[in-house]
Amino acid sequence: MLIGLRGKGFEAVEYGADTEYSNDRVYVFLFAPRFVPSLPVMSSIPDNSVIFVTGCQTKVRRNMEERGIVVYKYFDDAVLAADNAALTAEGAVAAIINNTDMGIFDMPILILGGGRVAKAMAMTLGSLGAKAHMVTRRKDELSFAELLTGHAYHLSRLDEVLSGFAVVVNTIPSRILYKERLEKLDYDSFVLDLASKPYGIDSNVADSLGIRYLIYSGVPGKTAPKAAADAIQKSILARLNFS
Repeated sequence: MLIGLRGKGFEAVEYGADTEYSNDRVYVFLFAPRFVPSLPVMSSIPDNSVIFVTGCQTKVRRNMEERGIVVYKYFDDAVLAADNAALTAEGAVAAIINNTDMGIFDMPILILGGGRVAKAMAMTLGSLGAKAHMVTRRKDELSFAELLTGHAYHLSRLDEVLSGFAVVVNTIPSRILYKERLEKLDYDSFVLDLASKPYGIDSNVADSLGIRYLIYSGVPGKTAPKAAADAIQKSILARLNFS
């Protein structure tokens, strides 16, 4: 990111808590997507700055607003969110290929969730010929999931449909795969957890049951760092009216 911004003529430096700032300039702070700013960190940032974050606590946001700090959330940009979901799906497919001994074509895969990443997974897997099924909670997501896969279920039916899949892909950031549900999986299933903390799978139980799994949050930065950085940079410059 630093190299890319410098290449476009911007003065870009790494953040330092002890940096001295000039009162006659407006500073833009870009925090890593997985970083959640705290009040101590924010206290080192000058008033009337601009910051980009994935999210922050309400008390931190109020503090920044009181100090005239403009806060942009990365994924409030629908274009960036879509690009990120597509890159996540690509990385997830690579993880499935590397952790199973079957081909994607005709593979039965259950996707938990109906958000952007889940939809991108369904479209990507569908284009490769996988037999994707989706489980989601919201009615609007359920209708779209049915259009994408032809096999969509409400979350309340998850216990009924867990078996029979070679792979379960979770995108729901809550402990949805607990002991009773993990016991319903086929003995040779592979679970790919793309959710953020606290993750969807109980890893301790999965270990005790011998279930193969991979906790794989922050995928674009792991599998396509340049493309992910380029997408974020493009979004930042557009929102600052530099493109």
